[in-house]
Amino acid sequence: DCFLSIGEDSCVGLASLETMRVERVFPGHPNYPAKVVWDGARGYIACLCQNYSQISDSIDVLYIWDIKTGARERVLRGTASHSV
Repeated sequence: DCFLSIGEDSCVGLASLETMRVERVFPGHPNYPAKVVWDGARGYIACLCQNYSQISDSIDVLYIWDIKTGARERVLRGTASHSV
């Protein structure tokens, strides 16, 4: 009974529908996530962001988070970020 919310600070929050409180925060995305996928069966969320750190090109970055612990499990860059 939860939902995900993306804040102006690019953090993704997991909030309870019952209490309307944020239960967990997933911080550290370089920009606003373009896509967020929640896999409840596997217990993770994936946030796809574009990183504009290079002069003219952007590189997609996929952050994979464990919902239960809040730990960032993996970061995939470039074409690898689209393979998941």
